[in-house]
Amino acid sequence: MGSATEQCPPVQHGITKPVSASFRSDIEGLRAIAILLVVGYHAAVPGFSGGYVGVDIFFVLSGYLITGLLVGEIDKTGTLDFRRFYARRARRLLPALTLTLLITILAGFAIYPPSEVVHGGLATTAVSTAAYASNLYFAAWNTDYFAPNRENNPFLHTWSLSVEEQFYLLWPLFIILAFKIFGSRNDQTATKRRLLAWMAIVAVVSFALSLYWMTRSRSLAYFASPARAWEFALGGLVVLLPLEAAFSWIPSNVSGWVGLGGIFIAAVAFDRTTTFPGIAVLLPAFSTVLVLRSGSTRSPSALASVLGVRSLQGIGRLSYSWYLWHWPVIVMGSALLLAPSLPVRLGLAALSLGLSAATYRLVENPIRNARTLAGSHGYSLAMFVVLAILGISASIAWKQGSIRKAQEPAQLRFNRAYDDFAAALLNDTCTGKMVDSSVRTCTFAAGGSSSSMVLLGDSHAAQWFPALEPISIKRGFRLETLVKLGCPAVNAPFVDSSLGRIFTECEEWRGHALEKIRQIRPVLTVVSSTEAYPFRDDEWKNGINSIVKDLAESSQNVLILRDTPRVSFDMPSCLARLGWRPSFIPSPACQFSFPETSNVYQFQRTAAAQYKNVFIADMSTSICPNGLCTGRRDDLILYRDTDHLTASFVKSLEVDLDRQINRALGAKFTSYPDPVLVSSGAFTDR
Repeated sequence: MGSATEQCPPVQHGITKPVSASFRSDIEGLRAIAILLVVGYHAAVPGFSGGYVGVDIFFVLSGYLITGLLVGEIDKTGTLDFRRFYARRARRLLPALTLTLLITILAGFAIYPPSEVVHGGLATTAVSTAAYASNLYFAAWNTDYFAPNRENNPFLHTWSLSVEEQFYLLWPLFIILAFKIFGSRNDQTATKRRLLAWMAIVAVVSFALSLYWMTRSRSLAYFASPARAWEFALGGLVVLLPLEAAFSWIPSNVSGWVGLGGIFIAAVAFDRTTTFPGIAVLLPAFSTVLVLRSGSTRSPSALASVLGVRSLQGIGRLSYSWYLWHWPVIVMGSALLLAPSLPVRLGLAALSLGLSAATYRLVENPIRNARTLAGSHGYSLAMFVVLAILGISASIAWKQGSIRKAQEPAQLRFNRAYDDFAAALLNDTCTGKMVDSSVRTCTFAAGGSSSSMVLLGDSHAAQWFPALEPISIKRGFRLETLVKLGCPAVNAPFVDSSLGRIFTECEEWRGHALEKIRQIRPVLTVVSSTEAYPFRDDEWKNGINSIVKDLAESSQNVLILRDTPRVSFDMPSCLARLGWRPSFIPSPACQFSFPETSNVYQFQRTAAAQYKNVFIADMSTSICPNGLCTGRRDDLILYRDTDHLTASFVKSLEVDLDRQINRALGAKFTSYPDPVLVSSGAFTDR
């Protein structure tokens, strides 16, 4: 990402004097390392668990290069030629992006069924990509608990391109305003020092915002430009800062190796569990600064020679086009093969490299150096408008066509399956917002009955509502739901990946919910949670024992439902693809085997065995007879995603579930007095 030809020169004493025409092979080599890390991570190559830090290297590099160009132009001319700057960016970035976008849309039409395009937001993402706003789209994505997995989106990687384009749009304005406001014609050094101070303020404020968002919305901290601006500003500071003075404690011939070592430590030690960006991002960002500092000195270093080797230079030149191609090729290959092996993933990465080489030689480089475009900023900007309109129009056409096709009989059942869930519970009244710790109880079935049945847990408890409601009606029970999405019925704290911190609201809610059950004194409490939470075995065991003990004391009977068999792929999408392009996917692909037991299930069975009034039910025998799970049974679609059952299928399990409830209630039925009515405080029904 960024430009391969617009680079900065060696640092001078005092403030750096950038010159746009100077080429640095060490930067090209650093680009190669960054893209290799990113591709290795996305291809799931062992040893690249933290390869996502390659994007942060690109951000710092872009800040360094663009700031150097802009400050250098102001040094020479006293102003900025905005038309020239944006025309060069358009020639450099947009042709390759538009080509990749259009070919991905064409391939997407063949691979992805209309229902998946609509539900997965693929065409909408394509529109936002063409408008350089996909980062905003993905930042908002995480607010929907049941949003599709964005890692299946072939345009996910474009979020960083959108962040860079937003930086390119605003950074020249920031720099020229800073020069105009704080500039001094008689003292350029003082002017740059003031610019440096303001750039440092931007970096500090942006990083502070990133840390704040990490505690509120990790998605914003990751995708939103304001939280990433500090990395570009850090690169800009390298241009303006007297590096020899700032890093005098590290010899220049050592700092580069230290920086390169820091990058590789991050690439190997970081993984999906690392709280990122957060504080952790400082390691790859400042390591990049050290490598840049090493290459900025007048005397060539050994590291510069290593980074300047021919193979790295070649990969560095292709870094932008390879970044564009690698992700859609890997994701679409995985969509066809479901679970490609490592050799296949490496083959897909190699294929994307070949496409990038062709794009660079046939499109990217020729258009960037075209005399007609280079000689007229107006032509370049007109090209920008035409290509942007072309990309947006193609994306909208894909979206509208998919919406129409998704309503046709062949795709309609799959389209409806995505939304076929316990709709009565999916609202703020019954489940509350993620950061809300208050208990919100909803009452269904025989609302006036003195005998209550309680449904407790997360979305995997909520999925049983369509069967529990009619069961409650037949038995004359009042059904009360205590459901919080993403919050398990396990007394143990955990870090929520979307928040990037311990989910304290879940702990508080669970305590309030248990108190509420003690006040209700239900005839039966039905409990269920997913096994996908990041607990250690000892945390699962102790957390399950604790909550089972509480429920055994507060409820006449307790029924724990084993977690739903989990699919490694999105089931409705698999079925829809099979119906859309059956030759692409073998018929057995939309089924899987389910293990007879799991550690969590064993912990639940052991905990239940300690109490006479606690029972456990394994509904997986009804969902997956003989341990084989299929996506469709007669006219019913079983799953609405990877792990939630459709409401239609759950209703068909009413008899089986009622049989388990009858076992838990036993032959004798003892009714408790009317539940305690709560009208205020943490347990208010809303």
